[in-house]
Amino acid sequence: MSTTFNKKLIFPMVLGSVLNPINSSMIAVALVPIAVAFGVGSSETAWLVSALYFATAIGQPVVGKLIDSYGPRKLFLIGTVLVGVAGVIALFTPVFWLLVVARIILGLGTTAGYPAAMFLIKSEGKRTGEDNPAWILTLLVISSQTVAVIGPTLGGFLIHLGGFRLVFSINIPLAVIAFLAGYFVLPKEHTKTQVSKMDWVGVLYFSIATFSLLFFLMNPHITYISFLVLTIIAGFLFVRRENAMKDPFINLDVLRGNRPLIRTYIRILLAATVQYSFMYGFAQWLEIGRGLSEVSAGMLMMPTFISSIIISALAGRSSKYFIKTFVGGIVQFLSISLLLLTTNTSSIIYLIIVAAGFGITTGLLNLANQNVLYFQADPKTIGASSGLLRTFSYFGAMLAGASSGAFMNHQNPTFGFHQMAFLNLCLALIFIGITWYDRHNLQKLKGSNKKMTDLTKKQFDNAALVVIDLQAGIFNYGGPEGLSPYSIEEVVKRNEALGKAFLKQNLPVVLITVSRSQFSKEEEVAFTALVPELEALTGDDKVEQFTKYEPSAMSSDALRKWLAAEGIQTIFLTGVITSLGVAKTAIDAHEAGFNLVIAADAMSSRTKEDHDEYVEKHFPNYATLTTTNEILNLL
Repeated sequence: MSTTFNKKLIFPMVLGSVLNPINSSMIAVALVPIAVAFGVGSSETAWLVSALYFATAIGQPVVGKLIDSYGPRKLFLIGTVLVGVAGVIALFTPVFWLLVVARIILGLGTTAGYPAAMFLIKSEGKRTGEDNPAWILTLLVISSQTVAVIGPTLGGFLIHLGGFRLVFSINIPLAVIAFLAGYFVLPKEHTKTQVSKMDWVGVLYFSIATFSLLFFLMNPHITYISFLVLTIIAGFLFVRRENAMKDPFINLDVLRGNRPLIRTYIRILLAATVQYSFMYGFAQWLEIGRGLSEVSAGMLMMPTFISSIIISALAGRSSKYFIKTFVGGIVQFLSISLLLLTTNTSSIIYLIIVAAGFGITTGLLNLANQNVLYFQADPKTIGASSGLLRTFSYFGAMLAGASSGAFMNHQNPTFGFHQMAFLNLCLALIFIGITWYDRHNLQKLKGSNKKMTDLTKKQFDNAALVVIDLQAGIFNYGGPEGLSPYSIEEVVKRNEALGKAFLKQNLPVVLITVSRSQFSKEEEVAFTALVPELEALTGDDKVEQFTKYEPSAMSSDALRKWLAAEGIQTIFLTGVITSLGVAKTAIDAHEAGFNLVIAADAMSSRTKEDHDEYVEKHFPNYATLTTTNEILNLL
């Protein structure tokens, strides 16, 4: 059996992944000729933009779950058929709104490509033992960026050759090629996994809330205020439904208690709104405001995508995430400011500079936001967190479509374009403000390759040892196989040694236990009793005990008040489970401003992989990692 990546899979993976970006970029130069052909305004053609992203925002998480359950081949083939159907409808339809329907079908069809590729990469990684085949991931990114570069130019040439319908009908041969490649290359057999039940009620609520909000934004008038009310009602029902579901449509748990991640999603939404507003608004203005042909407009969009690729290559490896995000926000603000100075007599050189500026900000912000999200997200919900990244990006694209339709419909296209630029200038200022507010969190993110850090004696000033969940019930928590990579006995022994050493130096020790409300009183007492080794320490007046009712110890108001009263600045954190109680406490303590020291061998988890995921990739971003012996040596 081959132990190398199956290179036959590369072609369908790449082709499936680029169907969405190429259709997203080509349409930018087709909006004006479509408006002329059907006798509609920009407020109608804006639906061609928003409809695709509406379908993608809903379809992406649905198709992703279906691929996890049924494998990539069936969903990939269905997706390519939908792409072909959309091309056929657009080729022959005499009605504008059928063109919008075609874009919805196209959006649904293109949702299968990316999750199918990620599924295949993961499967091949397991088969070959190469857990992170970075070269194929890089190939997918470069392919998507490349088609984004050529998309507007290709769209301009297709319109010049045969009209706007060629921009849609090109999907027919692409779909046929992709279908054949998927049919003959993608693996027919799929190891059955536990099929996740789709939360169709949640999908329905999300769809209603999204569409009603989109409809109101596309028609911002008091007449349609009922759609905004419907958005609020459906949104409330959606949140309540998802919170009650064990396997929700969109996992909202990733947002709870992780305020830095929430701010990152807000930045993603703001950046996407500005970027897509530029792409669609600038292309339309070049044609109707500057009087350029579709081919020329497409050529003038190329500096944006080329500079984006260049800056991605130059800044890609930098771990200075605050600098990348802040500089990206400043360049974004300056680029929008230049838009406010554009006129129908602006030189081509000036327009190239403006376009290149937006490429720089796109490259910086897309990289920074994705990197920051990776480090801020809980590894247990990284899939859901990444999915929400795309969801917020799609919402930004929909907002951009709505603003493009509203402003570019003005009788004076340059005036409307300037209005849209002013709105984006306000969004850019908000982006800069949030980034500056979040600077301390962003500056602490240094990447996942940070090694164990030497301790200093100064770190013991105003410090406390906080031990998580070392209670009797935890001995059976790992099941028959116990915990890993350290047994519960090893963890208890090391925590006992740390506790005694802290007390010897007159430093406080905090023992955290968890309450389980579903237990009877007798069961709870038996479960939450401290292990004997730590119970023996409680006679010392420097030992404090607190009960938590959620995974994070910082959810206890009593603990927070005690830490403040004692002037504690540094928390030495240990205990179990690495990926649950310890991880949640670490995130909340970091967010609250505490310095963190984590003893990696004084904690354990369900599996070694689970433990190592946090120790190697996440804790180093906001804590000093060390060992029990290093702490004991300094004490």
